[in-house]
Amino acid sequence: MAGLTVFKNDIPVMELDREQAFAYSLVTDAQKKGTVIIENRKYNLKNVKQKQSYDFDKRLSVKLNLSFSLEGDKNVKPKIAETIKELFAESQKRETDLFMLGNEIYRKEPKLWQKLR
Repeated sequence: MAGLTVFKNDIPVMELDREQAFAYSLVTDAQKKGTVIIENRKYNLKNVKQKQSYDFDKRLSVKLNLSFSLEGDKNVKPKIAETIKELFAESQKRETDLFMLGNEIYRKEPKLWQKLR
């Protein structure tokens, strides 16, 4: 995966590099296994298990539980976690729903969705 472009109303608003695209694919459950290059090093990805839980109370906080194995340097996991946090922040800043949280709010809390729209 070389990278991704995020569109809003058919206009490109974000460019994700390879590392960001990989982190995004972990969160969206698109990446199950394979080889990934992070900071110019190859890692073999195995055992991706992902569980998302959402708390749509007053703060609209999002909690993500993600576990996976990487063969090689274990110190890269904090880098991936940081990249995911940065993607959430950048998505909010650019007013995009990169992780499709709006769909979750609509599905689980339709009254809240009406207020937020």
